Amino acid sequence: MSDQEPPRMQPYGRQVLICTGGYCAAPEAAMEIDRRLAELSRAHGRRTAGNPERIKCTPTGCLGVCQGGPILVVYPEGTWYHHVGEEGQWRAAELAAPPQGSSPPTMADEEVRAAEFYYGWLDAGEVIAWLAAHKPPQMHLVITGRYAPPALVEFADLVTEMREVKHPFRDQGIRAQPGVEY
Repeated sequence: MSDQEPPRMQPYGRQVLICTGGYCAAPEAAMEIDRRLAELSRAHGRRTAGNPERIKCTPTGCLGVCQGGPILVVYPEGTWYHHVGEEGQWRAAELAAPPQGSSPPTMADEEVRAAEFYYGWLDAGEVIAWLAAHKPPQMHLVITGRYAPPALVEFADLVTEMREVKHPFRDQGIRAQPGVEY
């Protein structure tokens, strides 16, 4: 990198500004919060470069509230937390951990068709009962495909429908391409 090139940095998912002004709480309390949040976020992989949910904890000067400290603010949400560190007030530490019970999205591409609901080879009621009993509450399960049975549509949190507007083979004679159609 030359002296003329701007430095490059991967963006953070959140930035936590921790007031160390000393008017609403001792600066040592703010530094303890910084240490604890950094420890928690590191333990949950939220300090790792490349993680879009990584967290940057920044001790800063007075945030201007000057009461109810220690104070911190979380961006991009702009959420303010007060009395952080006192018993029962560690909700800000949750910023460093993944949401309770959350899971990354699970994709079941073309499962509606592949599972053969359409031909009745799988019973929609049995599948829904299994999902209701085993799917974690915060898991986003994406099931794609045509001919979803009405019971599966009813069970789903979100249902979209795609329709063909233009097709390269039909309209332009372009055959299926690796990485696009298969």
